[in-house]
Amino acid sequence: MQTQSLINLAKKQFPDWSREMLLEFLNELQRIIFTQSPTNQMKVYDPSTGKDPILTTTSGQYEYTIDSTNGFDAEIWRVVSVYINEDEPIECMLLDTTPSSPAKVIFKEDPASQDYYVRCYRFPVELVTENIQLEVPDAYHLSHVYEGLCGLIEKFRSGKSDRYDGIFMQTLLPDLLKKMSDNHTRVANTKYRGY
Repeated sequence: MQTQSLINLAKKQFPDWSREMLLEFLNELQRIIFTQSPTNQMKVYDPSTGKDPILTTTSGQYEYTIDSTNGFDAEIWRVVSVYINEDEPIECMLLDTTPSSPAKVIFKEDPASQDYYVRCYRFPVELVTENIQLEVPDAYHLSHVYEGLCGLIEKFRSGKSDRYDGIFMQTLLPDLLKKMSDNHTRVANTKYRGY
């Protein structure tokens, strides 16, 4: 379903809401969905190698922002590991993006002048117009996204919503995140490294 179609449907249920406000709430809902836990769909990779992107460090510098100043094209929300060899992650502090600061990596020891792989996840594309398609797969637009949008609007209006807090957050969102992750092939013997 197109973003515009979801807005049309929501407009019928909430006729007093402007299309711009509905789009803003849909955008916020998509950010909520993709920032609950890392999903393969939001994983950032180097398109020329298919590997995690590289952070080039400088000897004596311990802190690095994970943004365009260090060669990251996407808007990163979370870094989950930094490594040279994937089996041995580097011990460092990893900070999520906040409204006032980009994601950061702070090394505990001098990283020297070296290339490190950074496993990180991006925010979804900002829905600034109805022509931009949601990044949630189409199959989940009516069953999950629309329910979440209606619940979020109800919560905004009255301060609470069983549809949002109960049905969406407790049941539909975990189900959606699992389904989006299960759509990717995994090696059965891969160790789980909790995020």
